[in-house]
Amino acid sequence: MVTDSHVNATAKPNESTADYHFGFVKKEFYDESEENSYKFLISLINDDYPLCDRDTYVVETENIPGNVPYYVIAIGRNGEGEWGAPTVEEFVVEKEAGPAEVSLNVKAMPTEVTITATPNQYAIEFHYGLVSKLVYNGTGEAALVEQVRNDGHPAYAQESATWTELFPDTEYVALGSAKNANGEWGETTVVHFKTPKAQSLSEMEATFNIYPNPAKSMINIESSLNGKAQIKFFDMTGRCVKEVSATDMNNVSVNVEDLNEGVYFISIQQDNNYNIQKLVIE
Repeated sequence: MVTDSHVNATAKPNESTADYHFGFVKKEFYDESEENSYKFLISLINDDYPLCDRDTYVVETENIPGNVPYYVIAIGRNGEGEWGAPTVEEFVVEKEAGPAEVSLNVKAMPTEVTITATPNQYAIEFHYGLVSKLVYNGTGEAALVEQVRNDGHPAYAQESATWTELFPDTEYVALGSAKNANGEWGETTVVHFKTPKAQSLSEMEATFNIYPNPAKSMINIESSLNGKAQIKFFDMTGRCVKEVSATDMNNVSVNVEDLNEGVYFISIQQDNNYNIQKLVIE
């Protein structure tokens, strides 16, 4: 039963049922494929909340997207452990299709960022992503928003995601977009931020040298640092295209013939210390 404030689903097992489970799922997701329906049923029977008697499952309507078909599904088993066919009932919570929005909370570290995305009550689906300020300026906000909306990974409830292998002390842009029950996209959320500086960066800059630069086939990295380090090559989009593990930072040679012509950033990490320099491949 759907009221203005709650969805009440009451389950009553028959005499052959030893225990059962039930819950809600978006109809579009459940009907999309047999794999999706199977995954949901498996998660349902493994939810650690088996029921034996008549019970009512109550969810506040503000926690369910409006005007979107949902299923309440129950599945039970007998005393022999045999699962029966699921019982499926469809329902819709009718709501005004207001402007959909998604807020983005950004937590930035020197080389990684965690974004928590929270939709408002009108959002039935939302998408979000992260790009460097360089890519944002070069591509344009409109084109990037279109890419985010078509990323193939829709979200329906609050969630968090973490991006790694970012540059310290670098500007990035987080983008979020949500749509309502009428399929109307709301105003885009745009958050500009800068990753913090890495620890001991100035100390490393005095001990780190790359030559030749520009380079064609080989580069040499000289440093007064001792010990192991991770050397990563990033293209202009922020994608890591090459990674080298150095066992001795006193003198390192790296073959770069596999890299296309262009501008790259080299990141050297040793413990909590980072250094980044630009490299041109001709």
